[in-house]
Amino acid sequence: IKELKKQNKNLFIFVGGPHFAMTAENALRIVSEIDAVVKGEGEITTQELLDAFKKDKDFSRVQGIFYRDKQGKIIETPNRPFLQDINAFSLNWDLFELEKYYRTIDGTNIKAVGVLSSRGCPNFCAFCVSAAFWRAVLRLRDPIKFVDEVEYLKNKYGFEGFDFWDDTLTVSKDHVRKICNEILKRNLNIKWYAPTRANTVDKEILSLMKKAGCIRISFGAESGSPRILKIIRKGIMSEQVINAAQMSSDVGMRVMINFMVNLPYETPEDLRMTIDLMKRLNRIKNVTAA
Repeated sequence: IKELKKQNKNLFIFVGGPHFAMTAENALRIVSEIDAVVKGEGEITTQELLDAFKKDKDFSRVQGIFYRDKQGKIIETPNRPFLQDINAFSLNWDLFELEKYYRTIDGTNIKAVGVLSSRGCPNFCAFCVSAAFWRAVLRLRDPIKFVDEVEYLKNKYGFEGFDFWDDTLTVSKDHVRKICNEILKRNLNIKWYAPTRANTVDKEILSLMKKAGCIRISFGAESGSPRILKIIRKGIMSEQVINAAQMSSDVGMRVMINFMVNLPYETPEDLRMTIDLMKRLNRIKNVTAA
């Protein structure tokens, strides 16, 4: 940002995303080259911000930003309410040089691209930026329109794999059911990865996901200590993680279980419980706990 401003001092620089949304005022104070911060959902705010910049540079009417006025004072405008129908937000994939962005699904050589069927997560995990950024509000895309996007990416760009980057894909089983059934109905023959929570899956939904192409799934266990899980407001128990891992393995998925260490108030005993849980999980076929 500093280099860009050095090249052109009249350049209008604004930033957004989870980090800047949480540290907006601080960022403007520390990095004088930043002109504005979008503090929430960016699509409509960005459009209005750019319109105001082109017109009269009066940003006071743009909801959902921090900005620096002509006197250098940092101003915050009211939050922008979330748009409930997120189907209105369409991504023009043709504007991207997608060969620069694709990856492979972990453990495979399948070319994959990231897609989203929802925004937000209704949980309040203390460590998770999603809870703060999306304020624990969950909004779902139309499953048919979501699968339209997947099919387009396969047919036009040759993607056989997809990372479903929802915060918690299976929080609405009905939503996932509709997506899976649409994939099967169209005979897309794709492979995909899904991150989710241990207390939102059962054998029925996992079996359907596997049938529709889900070959890899991950769960956040975070800790093996019930005390720490309560402190971080995770809302699950270790036995639920074990059950979810076993069920996912049974239907033929590769399973990743994610942990965190050095959480607030964690003791050596808490860490021992975490290590013990990791060892139990790693004994399940096709499960990696790390």
